[in-house]
Amino acid sequence: MHVYGSVNLAALLHNLSIARQHAPTAQVMAVVKKDGYGHGLVRVAKTLESNVDGFAVASVDEAVNLREFSVGKPITILSGFSSPDHIDLLTRHSLEPVIYCDEQFKMLESAKFDQLATWIKFDTGMNRLGFSIEDFDKPIERAMSNSSIRIKGLMTHFACADELNSQFTSQQIDRFQRYSSNWQHSVSLANSAGILRWPESRVGWIRPGIMLYGASPFPEIPAHQLGLKPVMNLYSRIISKKKLPAGESVGYGGTWKCIDETQIGIVAAGYGDGFFRSASSKAKVLIKNRKVNVIGRVSMDSLAVDLNQVPNARVGTPVKLFGDGLPVEDLAVAAGTIPYEIFTSLNPRTVTLTED
Repeated sequence: MHVYGSVNLAALLHNLSIARQHAPTAQVMAVVKKDGYGHGLVRVAKTLESNVDGFAVASVDEAVNLREFSVGKPITILSGFSSPDHIDLLTRHSLEPVIYCDEQFKMLESAKFDQLATWIKFDTGMNRLGFSIEDFDKPIERAMSNSSIRIKGLMTHFACADELNSQFTSQQIDRFQRYSSNWQHSVSLANSAGILRWPESRVGWIRPGIMLYGASPFPEIPAHQLGLKPVMNLYSRIISKKKLPAGESVGYGGTWKCIDETQIGIVAAGYGDGFFRSASSKAKVLIKNRKVNVIGRVSMDSLAVDLNQVPNARVGTPVKLFGDGLPVEDLAVAAGTIPYEIFTSLNPRTVTLTED
């Protein structure tokens, strides 16, 4: 076990409380898709269940998995369903798919089932999934004409809510509210960025995702300024240490050279575990509470670090890859990506997580 970590369940609950503080009258649909953003689907859901009103996942399989572990709260499937074979699973496990295209209606109209609660998704500018908001009445009337379909609510998704001064988000909110003004039932607009930044979207059901796991949805605002706490601490260890003279290079391609005599450590973590190669010679890790530079190219199973600032580090010394004191956002910036991708790229076959 070279890459290992811990999941702080108290921090998870704290971050949920931040979401509730921003939207105290809203119902909470905790987003736990993609294995709870890499934190463990069942672990996260079981921790949150008594404190939320429902969950959102990406697939039918994830939803069924939660039901098999006795999660009883409503479960929304954000990607809906794509096969008639799914309909039996949806009804058997009381799952709530999102409907966003005519093909899904056709599958439902050809199937026999007693009752299915659904969300209808409208496209207000994301141009991904959803019926055109200009055709507002059509999917609603189609759903209501089928006595087996119950509309749980209407939803949309923001394209630019992570941009602090985005006029586009205000336009999306306005577009949704304008067309749905006569709708008397549930709606859902706000993702994490909406919850934290766009008050007009904090209605109906909010959908906190990345913020639950202690990362900021905004490139310009670190998580701690939002009151969020990191949930995951990820570690590895030094497996080799050596001294190199000035002029020696390190790693594939010899892209990093020692200016002076350098103590280097080899850490058992690489892009095969989820530590991005694009972070080569840019990321930092935490050793003995000091930030240390990653040097040379990140390999599949290992990376090199400059130990000149921590000369007492040795083989076996723990190395924090991200977490308390070293935000995941820092690694994301170094890798040219976002915290979402870091979390969901962790390889569950090589990364072992336990609970704090």
